[in-house]
Amino acid sequence: MANLDQHHQHTDEDQEISRWQQFGAWITGLRHQRNLKQAEVAAQADMSAEMYKVLERGGMRRVTDGPWEVPNPKDNVLYNLAPVLGVKAEELFERVGHYEDRPKTQRSGRRRPRGGVRQDKIAELEARIAALEARFPANGDASARRRPRRAPG
Repeated sequence: MANLDQHHQHTDEDQEISRWQQFGAWITGLRHQRNLKQAEVAAQADMSAEMYKVLERGGMRRVTDGPWEVPNPKDNVLYNLAPVLGVKAEELFERVGHYEDRPKTQRSGRRRPRGGVRQDKIAELEARIAALEARFPANGDASARRRPRRAPG
């Protein structure tokens, strides 16, 4: 069963990579039609040139031979990019989806949401605090409980 789950996850990741690479090829074509350089598009869309290059490549590798990571731009990045490339933002979203709707694949680079605060961890920390407070009461002069410092040398 684990192999089937891994195969399904791998297939989903491959589809996500393919989708972003097709998107990158498409926006590259749009840029060429407008006779713009990557740096010009990036500047006009208010994003870094590196971010735009990652969009055109459909992702990146953080390290040589590392896993391919698809881009995951926030919606405002795509809204800013659309008029520069001469398309409506809806066309971009039709191809890659809105930020909150995109699959959360391992290679997307998106941080997975953390679980809620663990009550057991909170209880453990509260018990440790209570033990320390009992050991070192807040009333009284704290400096009286400290050991005197030794003279240097």
